[in-house]
Amino acid sequence: MKRLLLSFILVSFGAIHFSYGQVNPANPIPERMKWYTDAKFGLFVHWGLYAIPAGYWHGKAIPGPSEWIMYNGKIPVKDYEPLAKQFNPAEFSGENWAALAKETGMKYLVFTAKHCDGFAMYNSKVSDYNVVSATPFRKDVLKELESGCQKEGIKLGFYYSHNWDWHESQALGLDNTWDFPDSKNKNQNIYYQNKALPQVKELVSNYKPDLIWFDVPTTIEPAQSKAFLDTIRKYRPACVINDRIGNGLGDYLTPEQYIPAAGSQVAFESCMTLNDTWGYNVSDWNWKSASTVICNLVDVVSKGGNYLLNVGPDEKGNFPAEAVRILKEVGKWMKVNGESIYGTSGSPLGQLPFGSCTAKPGKLYFHVFHWPENGLLTLPGISCKVKNIYLLADQKMKTLNWQNAGKDILVKLKTQSFPAEMLNDVDNVIVLEYSGPITYNTTQLLLGEGASTSFSPQNARISGDSLKYIFNEKWDETRGYNTSGWTIPTDKMIWNYRLPVDGWFNIEITYGAPEEVSGSTFKIGSAGNEINGTIENTGGYYSFKTKIVGRIHLQANSSGNFEIQAVQLKSGSLMNLKQLRLIPVPKQALIN
Repeated sequence: MKRLLLSFILVSFGAIHFSYGQVNPANPIPERMKWYTDAKFGLFVHWGLYAIPAGYWHGKAIPGPSEWIMYNGKIPVKDYEPLAKQFNPAEFSGENWAALAKETGMKYLVFTAKHCDGFAMYNSKVSDYNVVSATPFRKDVLKELESGCQKEGIKLGFYYSHNWDWHESQALGLDNTWDFPDSKNKNQNIYYQNKALPQVKELVSNYKPDLIWFDVPTTIEPAQSKAFLDTIRKYRPACVINDRIGNGLGDYLTPEQYIPAAGSQVAFESCMTLNDTWGYNVSDWNWKSASTVICNLVDVVSKGGNYLLNVGPDEKGNFPAEAVRILKEVGKWMKVNGESIYGTSGSPLGQLPFGSCTAKPGKLYFHVFHWPENGLLTLPGISCKVKNIYLLADQKMKTLNWQNAGKDILVKLKTQSFPAEMLNDVDNVIVLEYSGPITYNTTQLLLGEGASTSFSPQNARISGDSLKYIFNEKWDETRGYNTSGWTIPTDKMIWNYRLPVDGWFNIEITYGAPEEVSGSTFKIGSAGNEINGTIENTGGYYSFKTKIVGRIHLQANSSGNFEIQAVQLKSGSLMNLKQLRLIPVPKQALIN
């Protein structure tokens, strides 16, 4: 898989979000990666001096992520450094952090040993600008965290900003130009040799990291990436390394703040914030719900990846109370359903109309986000010898009523009564145990008359270079997944389908579009069986409206691709598509 080393997306407040770099696919996965690919769920912790201003400087809110306050506020080193004298987090407990991660169902923790502000959160002998030498706290945060993680059985990883350092005069990339304006005469290698490389050596030789999480290798040279790799392998040969070490030397990809639209050919980890910022911000209360976290986790794992969820503790060392509440809710679900997450592989069936699927040898776990209204759950395209089908929450593994229905398996949930405590409002997991060989038909099943089928952006195969899907974080009716960047007419979204009987369907879309793209056109349907649609102004890209595009007839026992593609773009992005739905037209309605 080839990707740009780094892509920048500028957002309105001037912060920068990053896509991931590249890795060299390894088949089979190296032995050192086994624990990581089994773990699936980790805790990211951004904590440093930036927790003190918490998004504000001299009473003024600084736009952008709070951990970037030094850069976005152009705060001079002489003014930022004194924050260290205020840093005394008496309520910090590495053991408590590790215990919360364990209770949440997380298997590893990644902590910011040094962020872009240049301050080391461990006892560094390379630079006195660290938590032991420069603060009244005078304790090694990493040592305490290492001890806590060992006690709770949590793997420990360290984040290290090896390329950017706003405290250093010679560091380049996104550098400190307000203190050190002469970028043309800076020597980046001085920073690498005198600080970055020696500190990484400290981390891997003095501590026992299972993972190193580098960041933003914008200007790093191949030889420098190789030096980091050689140092890590010398002192910690089994350490897992992310792609942001640079120059294709990492073990896995790191999509940031989004989930890839389809499974990757290499290991990947979607890293996301629990609210809007990585570091603590006193004004950021836009929390993801526990149900969103669970759905994100399942979506990532069903695509073969890991989910790294971030929380920013406050200056005292405490996680925000709301974050703790959410994580504990997630932990309750994981305690019952963790078997369907840990050690699984991605869905062999792709995404499903009712949710997702994860797999282990001899078991399929069907994650039912949308409990069927008619009580009939279709497990599509499976051919195997079924041993049992049961609800994962049922410790007795009582067999559910089911039958073969052509190429599918039909689970009759309507005939089953479950104790209320066995069901939850987010994701109920149905287990299919089988023996012997198994084959799959990976096309999405259209259920025909009586049940509509939804096609979501995150379940599509995307063809093109600009189109993608994102998760909109706003806590209102616009929240959720939608497309973004539909600026090239040839880009399209593709879903596979399979239809057991003849049927007419109304095509319904939920989308957002501003006035300037009104009149743009698109086509939707299968090859040779398409209808055209026109974009109307909905009030903006995030002002979603639902409309029927038209009606289409699909043949019995047919299968193929269902696509939506731009025909003519007036300007900007075609639309933000939130959902496409095929609604069966009753025979009586056709007669009338």
